[in-house]
Amino acid sequence: MPTRDSIRPIDAMGEVAANLARTVASTCTPLVLTENGEPAVVIQDVASYRETQEALALTQLVAVIDREIEAGETEPLDTAFADIRRRIASS
Repeated sequence: MPTRDSIRPIDAMGEVAANLARTVASTCTPLVLTENGEPAVVIQDVASYRETQEALALTQLVAVIDREIEAGETEPLDTAFADIRRRIASS
């Protein structure tokens, strides 16, 4: 969760955009800009953004797998490996 030090009014973006970007990049800490006291924009360094996107993708993949398991769309591991071995042997 962002700290009070990482929250700025949205007007700050126009005044010191380059400095804000440098600060975010050097600290790897997201910066929350507010409008009328409410969070409006989050500025995040690229490396952290990519890491967040990768984590989100993995979370979505796990959710899909969980749904497949609940729906009975999977097979036991030994059955899957036996099928793979048969396919390799026949090729």
